[in-house]
Amino acid sequence: MTDLGRNALHRAMKRTSKPNSQMWTESEAAQMLRCSTAKIQRLRLTRQLGYYPGRPVLISQDDLETYVASVKIIRVRMPEPAGGYVVVPAHTRPRAFKLLTRSEAARLVRRSSATIANWCNGGKLPFLPGRGSTIDEVDLRDFILSNTYQPITQAGAALLSDSAIEEIRRKARIASLKRRFAR
Repeated sequence: MTDLGRNALHRAMKRTSKPNSQMWTESEAAQMLRCSTAKIQRLRLTRQLGYYPGRPVLISQDDLETYVASVKIIRVRMPEPAGGYVVVPAHTRPRAFKLLTRSEAARLVRRSSATIANWCNGGKLPFLPGRGSTIDEVDLRDFILSNTYQPITQAGAALLSDSAIEEIRRKARIASLKRRFAR
């Protein structure tokens, strides 16, 4: 990110931060973003993350949501002559988030962590880059709702509303009937 882009992002964070929004210390923000406090300090000092100076340094929930939305990426397959993948911003709006590791997401939907990695690397699921890339729980829920027919575990079912669960069950019944009559 260029200095001009960082400054614009920092100004946007300052404008959107409300004094009444939830405030977090650096260590609490690091726990929410699943990174170290040194990374939070580095993000602050490079103006990628807005903050309120003082002792302790405070970071608003709005600034964290803006940061997560700005760094979320998705891999897109290039057309055939060039081939390969290119990483592009996911262009999500700032919203409440809960970040999951690949293994936590795998346990939640009862798949292997390799499957979650394949979904991320295949461009199906947006993620936050890093040593251990993290996935937003809302993005995972949206992906599961749009691509599968049944919630796998009780925890996975907790992500869904009652009407969404009924819709998934209906689709599962239709799919099983199609398989039965196709034989």
